[in-house]
Amino acid sequence: DQHQWKKVRENCRKLLKNALQNINQMTGMQSIYGEQLDNFQQLGAAELPKGTQGKKLQKWLYQEHSIEIPVINWQDRWLIRLSVQGYNSKEDLDLLLDALEIYLKR
Repeated sequence: DQHQWKKVRENCRKLLKNALQNINQMTGMQSIYGEQLDNFQQLGAAELPKGTQGKKLQKWLYQEHSIEIPVINWQDRWLIRLSVQGYNSKEDLDLLLDALEIYLKR
């Protein structure tokens, strides 16, 4: 396998897990995955604190940081949905985490 897809998928999953844990720590919210912290592959979500204006956050991330990411309302909760692919890097996720932290402190 010249592209080493298994290794690429494993790295994506590790990056996603780290990002979700960081978001949960930053927001003080519990993981939506409960005890099954690894119940995702390369797509996952984290709950945002009550009072978050999800659509404003989504717009701000795009306008201020050129980060295009879904922020969705599901069952009266705001979730940020991350998809990590082979072309994403730790630096990409760090930019998201830094921007999210700035927004949440406002």
